[in-house]
Amino acid sequence: MPITTRKYTDFDLNFARHPVTGDITKKVDVASIMQSLRSLFATSFYERLFRPNIGCNLKRVLFDPIDAGSTTKIKNEVELTIRNFEPRVDLQTVEVIPNYDDHRYDVQIVFYIVNNPNPITVNFFLERVR
Repeated sequence: MPITTRKYTDFDLNFARHPVTGDITKKVDVASIMQSLRSLFATSFYERLFRPNIGCNLKRVLFDPIDAGSTTKIKNEVELTIRNFEPRVDLQTVEVIPNYDDHRYDVQIVFYIVNNPNPITVNFFLERVR
């Protein structure tokens, strides 16, 4: 019996039209999960109506001084958010490195998609925006 992997799909939050069908385009597998993570990291608690417990406190921490304490807070927030709100992901590591010159944090996340043997590595940065 062949092993089947589950395909994850979500609609594209940019609401772009498919050039042939005219429907909303969709995100598949890794792109779907990346869109979900991006949305979770950008959402603060109490921003979503009727779902006040979804989100994380990254925006609050980004205005703290760049130091070891803030770096640990960001790492813990990212880990907690992924573990609590993204069941399609098996989190392996989160690494947060303060970048003092550019006034930001460089973040690397390594995870597996459930039922997929290939690890996914995501690199991005967090900076405060006024």
